[in-house]
Amino acid sequence: MAIPAGGKTFASLYVAKQFLDAGTDRRVLIIVPKLNIRRQWEVEAKKMFGINLQTSEFGTNFKSGFIGGVATYQSLASQVTLFRKIITSRPTLVIFDEVHHLSDTATWGEAAKVACENAKRILMLSGTPFRTDRIAIPFVNYDKDGFCVPNFSYTLPQGLIDSVVRSFTFHYSSGSFDEIKFGQERKVEFSSQMSDEEAAENFRSLLTPEGSFVAEQIRLSHEKLVQIRAHIPDAAAMAVCFDQCHAMKVAEVIKRTTGCVASVIVSDETFATDTTDNFRKGTGEWLVSVAQVSEGTDIKRLHVLCYLTSATTEVFFRQVIGRVNRTRFQENNTNLTQEATSLDLECFVYLPSHPKLISHAKNIEDDKRCALAEIVEKEKRDQLDPSQYNLSYSTFLNSQHNGLELVVSVGGIEYRGDDAKKYEKLLSIGMSADMAQKAMRILYDNKENNVKQEYSEKTLVDEINELRRQCSSAAYHLSCLNNCEPNEIHNKYPQQKTMSKDQLIQKLYNLKRQIGSK
Repeated sequence: MAIPAGGKTFASLYVAKQFLDAGTDRRVLIIVPKLNIRRQWEVEAKKMFGINLQTSEFGTNFKSGFIGGVATYQSLASQVTLFRKIITSRPTLVIFDEVHHLSDTATWGEAAKVACENAKRILMLSGTPFRTDRIAIPFVNYDKDGFCVPNFSYTLPQGLIDSVVRSFTFHYSSGSFDEIKFGQERKVEFSSQMSDEEAAENFRSLLTPEGSFVAEQIRLSHEKLVQIRAHIPDAAAMAVCFDQCHAMKVAEVIKRTTGCVASVIVSDETFATDTTDNFRKGTGEWLVSVAQVSEGTDIKRLHVLCYLTSATTEVFFRQVIGRVNRTRFQENNTNLTQEATSLDLECFVYLPSHPKLISHAKNIEDDKRCALAEIVEKEKRDQLDPSQYNLSYSTFLNSQHNGLELVVSVGGIEYRGDDAKKYEKLLSIGMSADMAQKAMRILYDNKENNVKQEYSEKTLVDEINELRRQCSSAAYHLSCLNNCEPNEIHNKYPQQKTMSKDQLIQKLYNLKRQIGSK
């Protein structure tokens, strides 16, 4: 269990690489909650470790060129027998991303148990603690109070100390709204003093886009965003809404209040105006979403969150605010100003003064105080003269030379101190020099470049889809020249969805040669 932005993807793919390297017959299957996260795993696996993952058209084995796959929980539940055959046929590592989703429905949990019980290894990931409030999850251990018991955990205080995640600053806003209820006009005051029941009853009304409360929350969020963009020009803000119609109206408020055209990223393409990949690589100021970007999605340029959804569970709250706390410039030699590097360690969340949300935020602030106390204590220890660690009188006896500071220079890149030790550690656990360099670039040297280049790499799935498109276009062109139907051309070859990359290249070559001879 690791906090959002704690590095679960990299760590899991490293484990997958080690598992695959231990035997030529081994396979990996990753199960994720959403399609956009499926794409993220597919690209990261290819970019980090050269692992080609199939994402659709599954058979009883993975297609040629793929050594694993990534599917959604919904796909697993609808094709239990198929995935059981895939997992059982060869030694398979199954990775469950955001495993708490297996408790969403009884069907998903039972499907996972049946399909994956013969897996060689199972690795389960989650960014938030969870209980057995609804349905017990297969393969998970629980304590007497019903909380899951992780084998490994990486907490917010640890992430703050390591500069892996940003420190949260929460801003709470009270408000009011006027309404007519039972024929009587009344004003409802919304503040932290309300009971949970009163807050739940009135929360959605407060978040109505036509009111001034939402516009003011957006104005405050945008004001902070402008300050950040003065030093980090591509920094962005995200507004989280409670449904797609609400998201469209909030986008209109953003345009009216700030002059910015927001990217609306939702599951329904009828409403969506952008995609996660495009926004990640762009420089736009605002993103508006519902749950599509609430969990697992990695957009490091998000710095400000405007919380406009009526969801108040702690699991959802922690997942949503985790979208803005991912650092990207730390431990990296960049030309950024000191102000930009410092701002990369901060993120800002604008919340309505809902008692439950305030309680969740206070829990996180308690974690932050623990981390800051440890940092301050460490700085004090570092500043002390060794003789000050105890009050006994000391006399100088001798000094020692402890060897040269470790410096490793590889491929024109120099690693010093702790970085050099990390590189040596990767080599000591059996990683090749090339793979160790790649890991170090991902961890340290490549963070700024990833801001502009993330997900621009083509995966094997992308290449196959492009070849299919070109083959279809060439077949249509050839059918026009031959005065026949395109199917007559395609029928001379195996079905395209069953063809490997090499077979598609050969088909495209043959089609182009025939076209050229006309």
